[in-house]
Amino acid sequence: MVTVIYCGLATVFTLIAPYNQLGDLATLATIFQVIPGAEYVAAVGAISATVSGMLSCLIAGSRVSFNMADDGLLFKCCIIDPSRTINNVILARGFISGCLAALFTTEHLIQVLSIGTLFAYTMVAISVLLVRYQPGVEGAVYSGKEAKLERTNKWLQSISKEPEMFPDTSLEKRKSDSKERDMWKEPNRISGYKASCAVFLLVISLSCLAVILPSVVNEIPNGVGWAFLSGGVSGIFTLASLVFLTRQSRNSAEFPVMVPCFPWLPIVTIFINILLITELNYLTFVRIGVWLVLELLIYAFYGYRRSNEALKPKQSPERDFIMYENPDVDAHFKKIQPTLKHNQDIGEN
Repeated sequence: MVTVIYCGLATVFTLIAPYNQLGDLATLATIFQVIPGAEYVAAVGAISATVSGMLSCLIAGSRVSFNMADDGLLFKCCIIDPSRTINNVILARGFISGCLAALFTTEHLIQVLSIGTLFAYTMVAISVLLVRYQPGVEGAVYSGKEAKLERTNKWLQSISKEPEMFPDTSLEKRKSDSKERDMWKEPNRISGYKASCAVFLLVISLSCLAVILPSVVNEIPNGVGWAFLSGGVSGIFTLASLVFLTRQSRNSAEFPVMVPCFPWLPIVTIFINILLITELNYLTFVRIGVWLVLELLIYAFYGYRRSNEALKPKQSPERDFIMYENPDVDAHFKKIQPTLKHNQDIGEN
């Protein structure tokens, strides 16, 4: 619905005035100046939307920071107060926002916000690709107890299968069994590692293609050789990594919301986001790089060792509680009987 509204507004703006004549600030109010009083209504609506957006970001963002501090990823002493409210978080975020507003212009902050949003969406798309090809991924459709019970039943069935007495060794039977195994087999450690390497190569090749694409489009009509070579090499690596990735086994984990058109939709998302990121100013990369370095330092020296996930005891798998055979109790409690020679020595003494 939000996308439809944005597209509708863009269409209305373009039909009223050419896009190159529209201003960067208060475009809606400028367009409706032809109607008496309409620009004031548009200005009041824009101010109301801005204030509501600021309050939403302040409250929702503070809640996210509070949860991160509660999980041990941020400094608990500076964020969480004894009453466990988000007052300290709101003050901290307000202080940081004020410092950023004093140091940077609105245009710089918009660019940093844009690259941060695009980078986050790209990481989500990469995570979706990796999760589908990794072993041991549990679905979120059932509850935890039912999922563990189902996993235990599958494991017991796998170890209790007996070989056939008279297996069918025909060529057609072997081919069909091989195809069925390749289609339905679960990913293992090796296939998960191969999928990770394929995703890494795919992201690198898509990044190279997104960086050189504007130059290639401009130089190909002129018959420049490096444009054909660079575009062809990036395209070949992208196609090869994509084919190699799609041939790996997927897990059968199910979630309440599944990504459609997998893996094409995440791959297209990655390419479009990287293409938009490359159009930003280079100073934006410097600013977001400094911000990421600070966050990584906090995580490496504080959050990594103090997080609840790191302090949580590891759960033992089901096989640690299953005995494959009954122990020989008599062997542990068998009393050694004295021999005849030992009895004679005792009688002489």
